[in-house]
Amino acid sequence: MNKIFIDGYLTEDPTISYSRGGKAICRMTIASKRETVYANVQEWDFVKFVAFGANAEYAHLYLKKKSSVGIIGTERTREWHDGDQVKNVTERVALTIEHYSKAEDLRVCGIDDGEQLTMSINPGLSDRAREATELVRKGAKRS
Repeated sequence: MNKIFIDGYLTEDPTISYSRGGKAICRMTIASKRETVYANVQEWDFVKFVAFGANAEYAHLYLKKKSSVGIIGTERTREWHDGDQVKNVTERVALTIEHYSKAEDLRVCGIDDGEQLTMSINPGLSDRAREATELVRKGAKRS
């Protein structure tokens, strides 16, 4: 099984770009607190993720620096040819993104239900996330 589960906070706003074929690609870094054996020591890991397609658009629209998120993903290694050289990179790919948000953050997205809400997207599984994404595309602006 190749699964990664990370909870933490975004260290900066996610950056989005598009492939030649028009597919959205979003990169982000999550700071995740690591439990230690020392009571007074806090250690943090900084984990880089990439998201594609609907996940990338969701992250770009809803997430910003300091957003509290949970990500389920996978790790993969890919390689490509750059002239005579073969290059490779190992990256963590976000398959499911959950945004743990307070109500005031959601009002920016046009959602105002006055309580804590978790929003997530997993393409093909979450109708609510697709509806929320469409809501934002129709007029709400990202802060």
